[in-house]
Amino acid sequence: RFLADLDRDASIFVAGSAALRNELLAAGLQEGDEPDFVVAGIDLDMTLSRLAEAARHLDAGAQLIACNPDRTLPVPGGTAPETGAVVAFLEAASDKTATVVGKPNAQIYETALQMIGLGRNSVMMVGDTPETDIVGANAAGIRSAYIGDGDERPADSLAEPSVCVADLSDLADRLLG
Repeated sequence: RFLADLDRDASIFVAGSAALRNELLAAGLQEGDEPDFVVAGIDLDMTLSRLAEAARHLDAGAQLIACNPDRTLPVPGGTAPETGAVVAFLEAASDKTATVVGKPNAQIYETALQMIGLGRNSVMMVGDTPETDIVGANAAGIRSAYIGDGDERPADSLAEPSVCVADLSDLADRLLG
């Protein structure tokens, strides 16, 4: 939506998943050979040649847009690369700085509230990354739940959640009491 609202005629190159590409196309954006924007997201099957093509577009003048800055994603047994890893590669390869349009940008939360027709007191952001999920919710004035080990509290006051829980079952127990 951000790009479509910014410039409906803008062309894009997607360095991300098929789902991201489909959402951008559904918003009315078009892919182009000389894109105005390179949109970075996560795609664990992305090739180095796809990243190199994105970097060439950035060198030719396209602006870099990031869905979020998360460098890793917690998964069972450790972590996996997230969008921030793609962004770091493209920033290093192009000497461009990404504009983050997703979390922790408060505007994404505002847009979501408008789309679902609910007020901020009726929703809660549930997340596993304090620096984006919780900081973004706090910036938008939305309650937040951090899914961690249940005792862990983020050190940064900007990332202070409304509640810390071990897992979604723990959160359900607290909410439904």
